[in-house]
Formats: sequence, C-alpha cells, structure tokens
Amino acid sequence: ATDLATAVDSLPALLAQKKQLEMHTSILQAVMNQVAARDVPQFFELEISLATGSYRTDPGRAKQDALKLLSAPNKGNVEDKLRLLVVFVLTTNAKTADVDELCAAIQSAMDTTTDEGKPRL
Repeated sequence: ATDLATAVDSLPALLAQKKQLEMHTSILQAVMNQVAARDVPQFFELEISLATGSYRTDPGRAKQDALKLLSAPNKGNVEDKLRLLVVFVLTTNAKTADVDELCAAIQSAMDTTTDEGKPRL
C-alpha cells in the first residue's frame, strides 16, 4: 500500500517531467527540420574543407563546389550562402572575377521563386 501511495504522490512530478521532455523533443525536432531543409551539413563540410586547406592544390574545384551550393535555390538560406562566400574569399586566393561569379550565383538563387511565387531565400 505504501508503494502505491508513493507512486501516486510522485505522479505530478513525473507528469511535469514528461511535459518538459516533450517540449524539449519538440524544439529539437524543429531545429533538426531546419538543419535538414537548409542542407546545413553540406555547407559545413565545404566550409571546413576550405578552412583546413583541402582545396589548396585545386582552387578550381573549390570554386565549382562553392558555385554548386551557392547557385542552388533550394539549398541553404541567404546567411548560409553569404557565410560560405566569406569563407571562400578568406581561404582562397580568389580573383575578383571569381568572387563576382559567386555573388551572381547567390543573386540568381535569391531571385528564384517557389511554386507559390514566393522567393526561395
């Protein structure tokens, strides 16, 4: 009988913990949905590769990989694209023409609209 009384007494605390856990899980799910929708891991991997010098021997490939992400309207948001551009400029000996091309790719991606006619970025 005392076990039952103890269980009943602890029920409100357990329900509060369950509610808090559900709230945190919901927040985590929303964050993970945004990470997935923006393809954050692809941006992160390219930024790390640029920052660690992985493209030092192949700057053309660095530009092409950056251009691929920057020009894709369904990948990342404006901040993701600008951050990648900044990392690219700071970690490569990018020519002005290359930077202009990457900026144009961002602008083009920003001008693209969704099926509903809304800007993607």
